Amino acid sequence: MSDPVMRCFKDEFEKFHDLLIKQIDVCPNELWTKKVGGYIYWQQLFHAFACIELFALPDGQASLQTQYKREVVLLSQEPETHMTKEQLKDFAATMKNLALSFIASMNADKLHLEHAGMSKRLKTSKTNQHALIALIRHANYHLGCCDAELRRHGIPGVY
Repeated sequence: MSDPVMRCFKDEFEKFHDLLIKQIDVCPNELWTKKVGGYIYWQQLFHAFACIELFALPDGQASLQTQYKREVVLLSQEPETHMTKEQLKDFAATMKNLALSFIASMNADKLHLEHAGMSKRLKTSKTNQHALIALIRHANYHLGCCDAELRRHGIPGVY
């Protein structure tokens, strides 16, 4: 990637995505399905990965997330079934590819253009720059939340 602005977005996204994956690996099994900090631990990570679609899914493309209904994705309802660590890592890889594809399609000249998919989903005008920043900000927010829960349970955080 030759555009230094897009390279920065890509590097930062990959950094935080990889740290979220490490949180899957270090989470003990007894914490995986427990409600901590208001949410089931694995569900908060799932939410962080699933919301990549909000920022990176092209307008009109069908969701790649078919496992859970919207309320589970948005953390307003607890799931009836739990994902395993391997299932979540597979899903995270799919979402990472989506995000990297979106980032690769961008350049500095496109940052000010409207992001049609995000604008439609949020019902307010958003640019590609908003989407790129939110992609990283959202992952970083949930990384911090889950790291705090790990530390609260005596497990060193990953960040």
